[in-house]
Amino acid sequence: MNRIPKGILYILLSCFFFSLMGAIVKILGERLGSLELVFFRNLFGIFIIGASLLHRPAIERGGRVWMLIFRGIWGSTALLAYFYNITQIPLATAFTLTQTTPLFIALFSLLLLHESVKKEVWLAIFLGFGGVLLLYPPTLPSFSPLIGFTGLYSGLGAALAYLSISELKNHYENRTIILSLTLSGTLIPFVLLFFGGEEAAWGGWVMPTLREWVWISALGIISTLGQIFLTKAYASMQPSILGAVSYVTILFATGWGLLLGDSLPSLVGALGMILIAFGGILSAHQGAKRS
Repeated sequence: MNRIPKGILYILLSCFFFSLMGAIVKILGERLGSLELVFFRNLFGIFIIGASLLHRPAIERGGRVWMLIFRGIWGSTALLAYFYNITQIPLATAFTLTQTTPLFIALFSLLLLHESVKKEVWLAIFLGFGGVLLLYPPTLPSFSPLIGFTGLYSGLGAALAYLSISELKNHYENRTIILSLTLSGTLIPFVLLFFGGEEAAWGGWVMPTLREWVWISALGIISTLGQIFLTKAYASMQPSILGAVSYVTILFATGWGLLLGDSLPSLVGALGMILIAFGGILSAHQGAKRS
């Protein structure tokens, strides 16, 4: 364990917590809209991170406020697209659609960060993405153009949000970086809830029951833990490697989905998941060799 890079450990912990977050969203999504769930998910994060900053103020250089806003907008809108998919289709399928993120990360790393991506990492990414393609139509249940678009957008938006950490980590503490996401992720849903109306695809406001408030509290805590480990990971290791390792989230999500009543994946779907897992293992191995 001591030989495994910290970034790999952080991203695995993040994947576990985010998969658990998805399971809770699936449960709550039976009655509450995705917009409302994104609002509560980030509102709890503000309280948690805000309390930490009050207890121990951040010591940082600052100077990249627009980059913080950039991360917040892309990250929160990607999360909204992601939550919408979770409430509409099987959990593993929704997670699978977000796994375009590593491909976008590799592309943006090359174009924006001028990062050198090793051929082994490219192989890992494309193996994983090939596995994702095996889960696309006709094997995806309830597939629609809207779900396809929101799935791709959640991957692209998350990639841009993750890559911004590489720049922000030189100017801000992890807590401030996370706070930029939770603030934006609270404000944007609030505005859309106010102006969107009850008929919007993402759903209007529904008053939670006592049981749902308990689940909402768990959602806020678990998702904040996932965000903390995610930020730590991307602040400590090459983004393209971490993006490939994040494919294991689909394996976690499949397990939660089965517990919640989803059916087993088809033979083609299982092959896709094997390719995804192999890509993650290969990328993790390459990351260990570089550390």
